[in-house]
Amino acid sequence: MGFHCYYAGKDLKIVYISSLENKRRDVKTGLPDRKGRTFIFGSPVFFIGKNFSLFAYILEQKRVCFAYVLKQIALFNIYTLIGGMPEVVRNYAFDGDIVSLNRVYETMLEGYRDDVEKYAKGGVLSDVIRYILTEGWAFAGQSITLGSFAGSPYKAREVGEAFRTLAKTLLLELVYPTTSASVPLVSDLKRSPKLLWLDTGLVNYAAGLQREIFGASDISDAWRGMIAEQVVGQELLALSNKVSQRRHFWMRGKVGSSAEVDFVYLYDSKIIPVEVKSGHNAKLRSIHSFMDEAPHEWAVRVWSGNYSVDEVKTSKGKSFHLINIPFYYVGSLEIILSKHIKSSAN
Repeated sequence: MGFHCYYAGKDLKIVYISSLENKRRDVKTGLPDRKGRTFIFGSPVFFIGKNFSLFAYILEQKRVCFAYVLKQIALFNIYTLIGGMPEVVRNYAFDGDIVSLNRVYETMLEGYRDDVEKYAKGGVLSDVIRYILTEGWAFAGQSITLGSFAGSPYKAREVGEAFRTLAKTLLLELVYPTTSASVPLVSDLKRSPKLLWLDTGLVNYAAGLQREIFGASDISDAWRGMIAEQVVGQELLALSNKVSQRRHFWMRGKVGSSAEVDFVYLYDSKIIPVEVKSGHNAKLRSIHSFMDEAPHEWAVRVWSGNYSVDEVKTSKGKSFHLINIPFYYVGSLEIILSKHIKSSAN
């Protein structure tokens, strides 16, 4: 689907939200075939066609008007609240009624629960999947423990199998850390993963967070920052149309260290740290720890502030470039990294 808009003298084709309705099935599990699945995460505003980006044009400008910034923040906050599921976007675009979307969310959740028997043929696995689909939404963006997940009586092996089954539906992903700041990017499966769901709109509805998100002026502060991590993870996944794409975060491998970076992104054979946080540069201790180990000089902070680049020095004396991007620019991270990293190499 798509539409044209006329912006600053340019006719731009904006492509958005492909269908979730592809019904090809995996013969063994009855789950949607990952190669046949055609959905992409995003919104009418924030998922832009790969061949022509509105953000690419904006980034070329020396100055961006304040009204544009305020509008993009407002739109992205709405996107964070309602998500990017096609039926939700279609209904919201028609009448702008957020409350009426709850009927759509509930229908979707009922559909997922009714499909449990397609995922697992009875037994404990079915029970665990139902439990995750009921209680798991409240753990979006958080590190989880598989054993006794969410206060359940289920063992780590049972919960792990249930999560892996649901991951095949692309409804969620267990995001594992890497302990390396240089390629190759390898998951450490011995450490606790983060739980990221398909869509923020579903998370907000199922976890009862809609009122808090709706009233937040800064999504970094809403729900202890968890929904900000969820939506950034969602946007990072949308940067690639590869169904094999996996997200990662970083944990320092040193025993006793608590340093952790929210996400890492592989770009041009560089593992780029991506921290979702407001505040002073000196307080970004985990990024400082990462950069001390990294063989490059680039880091990204996602926040509600302005798009800018800071020159920062770690406590060990290493200098690096910190690219600060607003939430609504995460979907253009590839463009932004290319703009800065390639230009610095010339």
